[in-house]
Amino acid sequence: ELSRFNQYRFTDNFNVSPDTLFVVNEALRLAQLSGGVLDVTVGPLVNLWGFGPTKRPEIVPSQADIDVIREYVGFSKLSTTPTGLKKSHPMLYVDLSTIAKGYGVDVIADFLESNGITNYIVEVGGEMRLNGKKETGELWAVAIEKPISEARAVQQVIIPKNNALATSGDYRIYFESDGKRYSHIIDPETARPIDHKLVSVTVIHPSSMTA
Repeated sequence: ELSRFNQYRFTDNFNVSPDTLFVVNEALRLAQLSGGVLDVTVGPLVNLWGFGPTKRPEIVPSQADIDVIREYVGFSKLSTTPTGLKKSHPMLYVDLSTIAKGYGVDVIADFLESNGITNYIVEVGGEMRLNGKKETGELWAVAIEKPISEARAVQQVIIPKNNALATSGDYRIYFESDGKRYSHIIDPETARPIDHKLVSVTVIHPSSMTA
């Protein structure tokens, strides 16, 4: 559905399933909540910077290239209806990779609970949701990775209890050009990779999708 919507070059309503609509509505809510920092329309910029499925060469794009793509990037150009999605620019592209894995975790966790299973840990690509206890009777413990690129080590062990957990950082996926490091996390306001000292964030929330 998402692929078809991204290839759809019109601005009228595009019908999608209730599941897709649910995830996009949450993405738009979080976009508003974060002042546009979480923006599921930045996919074309991610691709331009060489971090998308197109795997372009690791080069710094020109301002002219960035400006062309910025014309159709921005969560305000995406809206929902009771039955589907609408784009105000025909080239708008939606990438739900920040939120869809967490939604998948929630669906699996809810399915387990609906079948009476209350002790579980569900993990998909680093997104997880935990409930109950291990068979030893202990609460689940999760190790947060130390945010360094040269090795894998533990920063801290936490006990999330009956919650979900998501970690994101800039220490694994990046490239360097002329001595400067460029992260895969794009700031929608600048249309460029984030440029600050924060390297890793872990969020705990009842929903893996929202985390």
